[in-house]
Order: sequence, then C-alpha cells, then structure tokens
Amino acid sequence: MNLIICLTPLQMLIAETIIKKKQLKNNILVVIAYNDNDKFRYYYNRLSSLCNASYFFLIDNSSLFNRIKAMARLKLFVSLLSKYDFSSCYLASIDCSYIQLITSSIEYQELYTFDDGTINLLADSSYYRDKSYSLFEKVFRRIFGIKDTVSLYRKNSIFHYTIFKNNSNIIENTEFIPFIQPNVIQSYNVDKVVKIFVGQPLSEIKVDKNTVISFLKDEKIDYYYPHPREKDFFDNVEYIYSNRIFEDYLVEYLECNVSADINVYTFFSTVVMNIKDLNRVNVISLFSSQVPDSFIGVYRLFRENNIEIRTIDE
Repeated sequence: MNLIICLTPLQMLIAETIIKKKQLKNNILVVIAYNDNDKFRYYYNRLSSLCNASYFFLIDNSSLFNRIKAMARLKLFVSLLSKYDFSSCYLASIDCSYIQLITSSIEYQELYTFDDGTINLLADSSYYRDKSYSLFEKVFRRIFGIKDTVSLYRKNSIFHYTIFKNNSNIIENTEFIPFIQPNVIQSYNVDKVVKIFVGQPLSEIKVDKNTVISFLKDEKIDYYYPHPREKDFFDNVEYIYSNRIFEDYLVEYLECNVSADINVYTFFSTVVMNIKDLNRVNVISLFSSQVPDSFIGVYRLFRENNIEIRTIDE
C-alpha cells in the first residue's frame, strides 16, 4: 500500500500527477486540512477516485488548546492506519507537526517527497533546517511520540518529485513532473489582453489594502482571483469564483479563450513559478516596500527565473 499525505489543493493535484505517472495502485489518502471549502473538496474528490480509501482530517489550528486537541484526535485516527501494510509514503509538508505525528506512528519501507510550493526552493526556509523547540514543545512531541523531523525526511527521502524545472530542491535526487503542459495552449489571432490579479491574504504579507486598491484601479485590472484565506474585499473589480486552484483554472480559461493573452499580477504567490512558462501568459510579480524582509528571498528567486518584478508604491 502507498500512503499519500496532503495539506493543500496544490499538493493534491501534484499527488494526482505522481500517481498517474507512476501508475501507483493500492493508495491510501490522508488530507490534513486547515480549511474546508470547495477547492479542498474538489481536489480531494478527484484524488480519492485514485485511492482505495480516503480520509479528510479537519484541523482547528487557531489556539494552543485546539492544536493539542487536534493532536490527540489525530493520534487516535492514526490507529486506524495500523491495519494497512504500507510499502511507501508520499508527502510534501516536511515541517508540519501533524504529518510528523502520522509518520512517526506508522511503519513504511520507502519515503518519497514532493513539492509544497516555492518554499521548497528557498534555502533559508523551514524546509532546510530543523526547528528549535522550546522545553514545552519537546515535552509535547515526546507525549505524542513525534520523532520525525525536517532533517530526517530529507535524509530518508529516496526521491523528490518537483514541479519546478532547473531549480535546486530539498534533496538532489529529483524528477520534474509538470502538472500543466505549457505547449498545448496555442494562440489564434490574439486580439485582446485580459488582466487578472491573483490575491494573497494581506494580513499575512503586511500590504495595506489601499495600496492594492490603487493598483487595481491604475492598472485597470479586469478580474480578481481571491485566495481562500483572504478577508479583504475589493469593490472596484470583478471577482472570479472557482473550485479550482488558479493554475488549473487558467489552463481551462486559455483553452476556452484562444484569442486572448493573459497578464497575471500577484505579489509572491507560488502561482508565479507554476505558470511562468505558459504560452500567452505574462506574469508580473508586484513588490511593495511594506512587504517584510522575510519574504525578500522569494523575489530573489523570481529574478533568478527571469520573472518581471514591478514596484507599486515608489
């Protein structure tokens, strides 16, 4: 049996690609979700169709008490997995304590990893070092039997599947697995440019709402594709609501609108790296002086990959 563990819709789409490419049979899916929405359910249902059994575990990570309660529930849930004989485990979020609890509590022979996002490409991210745990966290991990760590995953991973071509990753032994095909989207007498803004939670990236409002107006953005965790709403632009992640939606849009080129604007979403090679798509990463220094590494990565970066609040 193969154990597939995912945290996000993108991870589920990548896992689906791996299963199809490797023709994996006898799969068990575990999704650890911090949100329960249409996107999660859409990709969960898609991936579940390739699995013998699927489990959707919703986590309330809003407080320490809720996190401890979730860990206790997850520990009980893992006992259900003991009935399976796992030969392989596939996972992406190597710094996630919930995943570390699962893999520390089951037996399997081989470990394979795959991409979570641009965090895989940033050498100063949490995917390249073990966390320094407080005394409480050490006791907490001991109580729940959490032994696996970032460094153990990187050491034990036999193979890493990546959606990012020609970029260093968490281990050297990688295989490129494109989940979207840039060459199948052809153009036919392009006569218009459509501008789409891909949102990110402003409270997390520390960008003022008025800065975005001004940009949407000045650039005459046609459509806004919101992030699931966004709380801000903008009145001066038409929203796109879809149960697909943006990359998936964009491919379908291009196929249905063959006479349109697309300008995609965002701050530093993983979307940038995923769609940069698509035909008829121009990607612009936006920079603001309000963005914390902790995110500067992402812009450095974008520059290395020849992605246009535009400062919007000079």
